[in-house]
Amino acid sequence: MKAKIFILSLLSVCTAICTVSLSACDETESSSSSPSSSSSSSSSSSSSEETEEAVSTTVNETEWSNALSPTAFANYTASGMVKEQSTEFGTDEYTVLLKVGGNTAFTESSGNFSQTIYYTLENETLYYYTNESGAYKKSAILDPSLNTILDCASVSSYQLYYAERYSSFTYDEAKKTYTATNLVVDEYTRIDKIVLGFTNGKLTYIQESETYSYDGTDETSSVTELTISAYGNTTVVLPQAAQNANCKGDGIITENEWRTALSESSFTNVKMVISGDSNYTCWLDGNIIKITMSTTSTDPDTGAPITLNTTQYYVRNNDTITSYVSNNGSDYFVSPSDLQRWEVFYNNFFEFGALKDMYAMFSFNGYTAIWTVEGISSFEVHFDEQERLTFYAQAISGDTLSYVSKAYSSYGQVSLTLPTNIIVQ
Repeated sequence: MKAKIFILSLLSVCTAICTVSLSACDETESSSSSPSSSSSSSSSSSSSEETEEAVSTTVNETEWSNALSPTAFANYTASGMVKEQSTEFGTDEYTVLLKVGGNTAFTESSGNFSQTIYYTLENETLYYYTNESGAYKKSAILDPSLNTILDCASVSSYQLYYAERYSSFTYDEAKKTYTATNLVVDEYTRIDKIVLGFTNGKLTYIQESETYSYDGTDETSSVTELTISAYGNTTVVLPQAAQNANCKGDGIITENEWRTALSESSFTNVKMVISGDSNYTCWLDGNIIKITMSTTSTDPDTGAPITLNTTQYYVRNNDTITSYVSNNGSDYFVSPSDLQRWEVFYNNFFEFGALKDMYAMFSFNGYTAIWTVEGISSFEVHFDEQERLTFYAQAISGDTLSYVSKAYSSYGQVSLTLPTNIIVQ
């Protein structure tokens, strides 16, 4: 239903993260019917007259474009109603309240039903909080187009469309609003009537009548009426339950501990065993990496299996890399290596793709976290009681199943000594 598209425009507003604690869910805001303050006078009657004179309800084309640009809606409050009628779903009417300021809060109410959804932006990922059985749950919106504060901060799906059509509107002096009719947005959507009101260069009123038909049979008409206020004076904080959702429970790490455990700084001295397409063991001790692996091939002459056991050391001294390589227990051949090879092995200790930003997607059972996208991929992550990573596995479905796992141990206990049985090349 088309009005739902309007709702999604409201719901997907991207905002910056706010870390302020919440003492009450419904905060009050300093707002008025006009977003601008007018000069005070010595008497209330003259003050009213001066205020009336100070208010401007007309805009030129530049002011029009500025008032409807995404940057104009970084902080505001919008409230009003939506009425929708569909040949398939009948009539639906509800009130809406949108607050954008620090975070975003969207409330939809109809009859006895009322729901508020909160949004916040963290590390270029948009998250939303929904109240489920009395407690807020945090989930990520995996849409790469929604990752900045200005992507969707609009009061209409067609805000930018209107911004480019100043000449299509006529100013009504009596109502002090701008009106346009029969604007064809695309082959599916017609704006039957749009009324915009401005106060001192800010959009403060919108009434939008729209008809939408996808295939010519399921036609939806909607009327949206909103008042916009509190520009620059709106503050939204996350609900208490949502902010406490990361508090440690029985064996569950917090999001900060999750990020720390997966950060490079946590992997300065550790052992890692990798299984998957290739299998090998790595140790990291500051500027030294040790790698052991076994590979099996077939003798081309006899067909007998050949096993090659390789041990490698890589030592970094600034940007100079030296390698030590031994096959099947032979002396180590020492030779210069390149920085890129070092970085491949070094980064492998803490490379997990976007895992660091996926905390909210996992379900916890003690120190085990699991997230599955059915038919696509699954992740499993384990931690120890010191909130250190002990196991990571990812399985990706496709024509063939791809699987890789990394097991970690011996944090702070790895001590590597370079071999002395060497042959310098």
